[in-house]
Amino acid sequence: MKEFIDMVLTRQFDETEYVSEENVNSITSLCMYINHATMLLRKNVFPKEVTTADANDYLQFTKFETQIFSLLKRKGCGLTPTEIARSLNVSNQRLTYPINKLVHKGFLKRVSSADNKKVVYIMMTPMLVDIAQRFNDKMEGITKSRLDSCLTDGEQEELCEALKTVTEIMSKVEKKRLEVKDTGGVW
Repeated sequence: MKEFIDMVLTRQFDETEYVSEENVNSITSLCMYINHATMLLRKNVFPKEVTTADANDYLQFTKFETQIFSLLKRKGCGLTPTEIARSLNVSNQRLTYPINKLVHKGFLKRVSSADNKKVVYIMMTPMLVDIAQRFNDKMEGITKSRLDSCLTDGEQEELCEALKTVTEIMSKVEKKRLEVKDTGGVW
């Protein structure tokens, strides 16, 4: 399976190899495992009560807006609107209204580049950082409590390692997708 994933990531296969029964079964199994793991995590680990009782500040945002925040937080620095659009796989036009709205409400800010005044970075404001931190702290506390109640420390470490491996693999997929997209290819 690992060899097949590496082959897919580097696109080192011909079409007849790709459609072989073994590879189709491998990719089908991979998709099934990802879907099943996601469903189990959502159902059993991620707290639903946060979304109703403790996240009122956070709930004022749309799903798309929270994706923008998540991306900015993950990158740890400001991004240009084009970088945000590319990462979220949307057009620059799709991004204009939400960013303008969030800047107007004081959750995001625009900062001009010191090197080139034409380049503008979108950044989170301290107010948004605080809201996100409170929400994440609450989620983390509930998640930890749930995991502590059903998994040993060793099982929790094993789960963390497995999720770390999946994240590393999917980061490679994302990097390759962006490379292909940047060169005008179709992913």
